[in-house]
Amino acid sequence: MALVTWLNMPAETFTVSDQDDDTSGNKEEPELLAQVGALLRARRDLQPQDVQHLQEVIEVAMRRFSNERAARNR
Repeated sequence: MALVTWLNMPAETFTVSDQDDDTSGNKEEPELLAQVGALLRARRDLQPQDVQHLQEVIEVAMRRFSNERAARNR
């Protein structure tokens, strides 16, 4: 649990299920923000407040891109 909390990722990311054996290519990827957050926290040259700020900036950008994509698809 400490690792999951530190990574700020859902525990399901680290579990294996029968669905993971699906070879059809429909495998769901972990959330991008969770992956980026884990990479940022692993950096020794970043302070925790730097990581938090970068995550917030990335989250805002991702939300904007998602909204723009949704508007184009209407």
